[in-house]
Amino acid sequence: MAYSPERKAAVLTKMLPPNNRPLRQLSQEEGISRGTLAKWREEARAKGQFLPDAKTGPEGWTSTDKLAAVIETAAMNETELGEYCRRRGLYPEQLRVWREACERANDWERAAATRAARETKDDKKRIKALERELARKEKALAEAAAQSLGMAFHELAMNAGKYGSLSTETGEVRISWDLAPAADSKRLLSVSWVERGGPPVATPTRKGFGTTLTDAMLRGALGGATSVEYAPEGLTWRLDGAAGAEEPRA
Repeated sequence: MAYSPERKAAVLTKMLPPNNRPLRQLSQEEGISRGTLAKWREEARAKGQFLPDAKTGPEGWTSTDKLAAVIETAAMNETELGEYCRRRGLYPEQLRVWREACERANDWERAAATRAARETKDDKKRIKALERELARKEKALAEAAAQSLGMAFHELAMNAGKYGSLSTETGEVRISWDLAPAADSKRLLSVSWVERGGPPVATPTRKGFGTTLTDAMLRGALGGATSVEYAPEGLTWRLDGAAGAEEPRA
């Protein structure tokens, strides 16, 4: 059954103090089901209208009802407030207490918002500081890797000039490198040093100090590994290691 807005408003008024008609009584008087009356009351409350439960006094009202009463009386003068309190069965002191509670809640929300904004700002500062530190370390690692690789080539060239392909007129060294994509936006660096045309190569009985040192430096700087193949036709040295983050594509 459809009810006019005027009828609905009149029924809702009977739910207000000082009438405080319970839904059961109002249903019998108006011939409207309790379910319909309860729905009207909830819809009115959702719009901010003051509609406390009939079975409770002001101290038993919900937070929503108290807030609605505070909003309704916010712009009232003393005379209007006194009349409102008489109609609703309230004391002005009760409204004052509820208003102060609302103000404290608003202050807490503002303080919480301020703290959240400050923490967010501090977090951004820490993130930027970490990014700068990571960039500095990445640059330092790149410089260390280049220095270590240069020392390795120097050691290989010295040995090739003394014992390997560069110790003859016809010998040669082929150097090649490659970058391949890997996980986590990293790249794998592969470098090879291949000697050909020199005297026959035999596996040494021990590794020299220079070679041992440069291999250790490369492992530390690139996190990679070196390998040496002593084939009769010539030595092959290989390095496999990380080359850092992949450069963005245009």
